Amino acid sequence: MVAPEPKINLPEKFNETCPKFRSFVSQVRLIIQLHPRHYLDDTTCIRFIKTLLTGTTAAWFAPILETSSPLLQDFHTFMAKFEAVFGDSDKARTLANKLRRL
Repeated sequence: MVAPEPKINLPEKFNETCPKFRSFVSQVRLIIQLHPRHYLDDTTCIRFIKTLLTGTTAAWFAPILETSSPLLQDFHTFMAKFEAVFGDSDKARTLANKLRRL
């Protein structure tokens, strides 16, 4: 007998807010891990992420979908590109500033 997949809330829609990027990505990865029967391949995982994008971020994704970009085939490569565009571009400085504020 297969155990039921746990219920989990979807993350808040993402729209190019760097401080929330890491939390958003963590929540998405957790949902994918907890619901493996729904997210069987990289393309399905990436299209799931698209449903959670809005504004500028959704506009960035549109050509990827419309052109059937190779990015749709590789979750790891897609996430690296997604982080390069919307993640914290200067992690070291951000961390140093947080430590300084403590």
